[in-house]
Amino acid sequence: MRIDTQTKLFHDAEREGASAPMTGVVQRWSLGELARDRNKQHVEQNADRTGRKVNWWRVGSADPRGQAIEGWVREEAFAGGRVTREFAQTWVDFSCIDDAHDPAHSMFATTQAWVDYAGHANVPDAKSLTKLSPMMRTIYRVLFPQGDGSGAADDMCVSYAGESGHYPWLMQRASRLIVKHESEWANPDKWKQLYAEIERVAGRTPQYDEEQKRIEKLVWWDEVKAKVSGFPGSDVFHINPIGLVANFEASNGCSCGCCYVDKFKVSRWSGQTVHYGPVYWGGVSLEASPAMRCLLSNGQMTQSEHRILVAMSKNEGKMDSVQAYDSEIFTAGACQKTVNIRGAGEFPIQVAEFKQENGAAYKRLFADCGWSVEDTGSKSPIATMFYSDESLTGGTPITGRELYSLVRTGCNAKAFGHVVSNKPLASIVNAVIDNEFQEKQVKDFVRRLRLVISIIPTGFTSTIGDFCRNDLGRALALDQHVNRPGNVADDFGRALTDFFHANPSVANDPAKWGVQHTAHEAALTAAYAARRRMNDNNTRYASLSGALSQ
Repeated sequence: MRIDTQTKLFHDAEREGASAPMTGVVQRWSLGELARDRNKQHVEQNADRTGRKVNWWRVGSADPRGQAIEGWVREEAFAGGRVTREFAQTWVDFSCIDDAHDPAHSMFATTQAWVDYAGHANVPDAKSLTKLSPMMRTIYRVLFPQGDGSGAADDMCVSYAGESGHYPWLMQRASRLIVKHESEWANPDKWKQLYAEIERVAGRTPQYDEEQKRIEKLVWWDEVKAKVSGFPGSDVFHINPIGLVANFEASNGCSCGCCYVDKFKVSRWSGQTVHYGPVYWGGVSLEASPAMRCLLSNGQMTQSEHRILVAMSKNEGKMDSVQAYDSEIFTAGACQKTVNIRGAGEFPIQVAEFKQENGAAYKRLFADCGWSVEDTGSKSPIATMFYSDESLTGGTPITGRELYSLVRTGCNAKAFGHVVSNKPLASIVNAVIDNEFQEKQVKDFVRRLRLVISIIPTGFTSTIGDFCRNDLGRALALDQHVNRPGNVADDFGRALTDFFHANPSVANDPAKWGVQHTAHEAALTAAYAARRRMNDNNTRYASLSGALSQ
């Protein structure tokens, strides 16, 4: 998300307040990183004209004086200024500069101007913008668009310092300038003119002779160019490596979830026995996921699918929720996929697919954090997850009951409700909230919904999607498929049998229901809701009905 200059930061989400501070710099934020902190996120209660509920984010920036400010912005169509969502591949705010300059003293227009400034000569306007080279004047006005430039040389020389009041805002802007000038690894003779002028003022100094010898040993450009066909000239564009990497890398200061290790609490689940285990409830709803909005905006998800997934996800939990207090090894993510007691399950399959689709992100989020997945490669996908850590497993990959016990270390009746550290699951929290894995989860959720509505109920020939055109019926089927996938076809078939028994004159083919389709579907939906065999059926039905009933 890019926040332009002259943008007001509201005091509260959806409320500007008095004297809202205004930005004086351009600032960029990762939506995925902002979404990690629930205190920095607000979702509007009312949907906009497209049916979406838009996010507000609390961000930091600087005013025109370089002083730190904070406040809220709407992620799109913001009344307080220009806020846009950008892709790294658009190279937003990068610009190329190729203006004239003397390579011996790139900053100043002449050698004499450089010597006057460096020697603190008592000459008029020694620090002025007028003394800078055309290239440096362009750079200066990018970084300092206001002011008369009377102290331009000083501004350029101290803008990196914390005490200047400009750091880090100018550094962020400067890191996106791609400037063309002669490489320092070429043309050692260019310094001779500069040294000669210095010696004219200050006298001959042996150090300059030694410096020239050192430079001549370091340069290599012409030597390489003579031996490598097509090697370019020494005037080249220079890219700030940190600015380049930062544009594409979603660095978040929470490598392998280290910031989540102490965020778990001991919870319990009562089955045939009472199970104790860690849980991180999370704070990012599916509705607020940047990946969700991206798929909707680029047409990979319909408005109906968006409504269904948002409503359905409230039965499952937050995007970043991870728990290990029931019979499974752990459960994670938007669709609450599980790793079962054998180390297999839907989550390992999802991770195995992610490994094939995005190997670099898999390495960063899973492999580098001790997790690995082995895929059988069979037609019926089966994958197994393993965890390895030098201090926790002696470097040996473990899975199954051994892993089940490891992730529950310190969880018992006495610890119930207390904070517990959990390194293995902290890295899973970090993975499921990552932008790239979020996209995988949301795409899988959409794919699952489309799979569900293509299911043919037992004993019939039309699909669930043929019978259910409205959101509620489709959401109920998806809800059951996530919870008890093997029951969907049979239970929907039983509901149809109940419906046709009560309505013998209605055609078995829903294509023939005509204007009565809505009424018939409402009755069928009620019958299906009563037939669903799954955990917490009534509660989950009430939640979906409240969110999706017309």
